[in-house]
Amino acid sequence: MLKYSFIEHPLLNILKTLDQQIPNVKQAYALFSTIEKKIEIVDFKKNENLSILKKEHLIQKFRKNKRDRNWISKDMVSFIYENQTKKIQQLSFADENKNNILCLKFLSPYDFLYDTLFIELSQSDVFQISKQGNELTIDQKKIIENILFYAIKSRIENEYNNLKTHELVINSFKNQQAEINKSFQTNFSLTRNYEQALDYFLASITKKILKEEELEISFSPTCKKYIYNLNADLDSIHQSILNAVNLIQNLSIIPQSKIILEAENIILNQNKVVEKSAISTIEKHGNVIEMLNKYETASILADEKGLKINGTTVAKLCNPSITPAAITFNLKKYANVINLLVNKYNHKWPTIKEHFKPFKNVLVNNNLDDNQKSRIA
Repeated sequence: MLKYSFIEHPLLNILKTLDQQIPNVKQAYALFSTIEKKIEIVDFKKNENLSILKKEHLIQKFRKNKRDRNWISKDMVSFIYENQTKKIQQLSFADENKNNILCLKFLSPYDFLYDTLFIELSQSDVFQISKQGNELTIDQKKIIENILFYAIKSRIENEYNNLKTHELVINSFKNQQAEINKSFQTNFSLTRNYEQALDYFLASITKKILKEEELEISFSPTCKKYIYNLNADLDSIHQSILNAVNLIQNLSIIPQSKIILEAENIILNQNKVVEKSAISTIEKHGNVIEMLNKYETASILADEKGLKINGTTVAKLCNPSITPAAITFNLKKYANVINLLVNKYNHKWPTIKEHFKPFKNVLVNNNLDDNQKSRIA
């Protein structure tokens, strides 16, 4: 499977292609901390992890040492070369010359200790610096360690930068997806709330018709979906349902006690659609209309639940819920405007006009003269 090289730890990627970059590598190991701060040692030849059981303290002590490049012997890294015993005595010049493991350290961004690359080189013909059969001198080793350190350091820094860029892109995608999901959830919630309000309104109509006409009506799923998608006010929907019922009854020879309305039965008065748009977009008291619509919907819901239509139940069933005191305050504050709107749209808000006492009190207690109406309009 194809994947970016920087998805894995940089030292692990370098180890996999080490023999393509450096000639005469006898053995190598990568010691590093993962992003989860787990310590790993990987064997170049076997391409597998070494056990670090009971060696963690030695490894972390070694990783704390800040010397970023030098040549060492096997006994200095006993947590890798287990059968080697560290020499206590002072190393001679000859001993140092025989050190053939290049140790390169790079600061880890995960635990801020040093990740390390151990490279065991042949003592001959490394980058054509020494002749065949001759050991590398200390000066030659210094040249090699500097060349490899800066080359590998540059590659590691580049891969970490690529990883940061990749993470920024991924986070950007995640943020965009989160915004899309949030927008979807908001739209879904608004749609669901609107459909629930319409369901309560339709139920109130069927209940009223059953009571007054002893006629049971219902809506097919297609009809309900059609009504949900209508760009019309409640008065227009109400009237279209009454028209549909009247038409079906008049076309039927045998009186019917049950009617199922279909989408094709619902025919809107186009003038009403325009009026609805005018109310919602042009009416300067649109905020009061929305408030009354909310109280009307809550009152219908209370009636459907068999609850009393009073300040407490209406306040609780508003979406979002409010306090009874807020309803009283709003009705008194906009009393004059409410009376004007009720006179202007006399078919709206039938439930609160008939059953909601705080609203009825506002209507009873406010008689507008012509001068008041002209100031409000």
